[in-house]
Amino acid sequence: MCIVKKKTLPTRWRCSQVGANREAEYFPEPNKVRLDRPMDVYIHYGIGPHACLGGDASKVALTTMLKVVGRLNNIRRAPGPQGQLKKIPRPGGFYVYMREDHGSYWPFPTST
Repeated sequence: MCIVKKKTLPTRWRCSQVGANREAEYFPEPNKVRLDRPMDVYIHYGIGPHACLGGDASKVALTTMLKVVGRLNNIRRAPGPQGQLKKIPRPGGFYVYMREDHGSYWPFPTST
């Protein structure tokens, strides 16, 4: 975890941004989509000199997309296998997704 409470860290350490964004003390109900969470508490865009250059544009795009999708009526999964997302948990809280041909995995969900 990145959350450090009065602890001395070794010279080299790895921060799991996925794990930090699921810390229950800072993210109540981490497994739920909560649109009321403040954007500045997420660190997946990096911090300081390691911040993502496109982070602000991405946040605007994601917010806009969620507003548009949220207004759609009758949105639901496709019936049968097409509506199932085949995701496989990986260490560190990440997932990989089965490609359409079921022959390999991809870091992002894919569909037809």
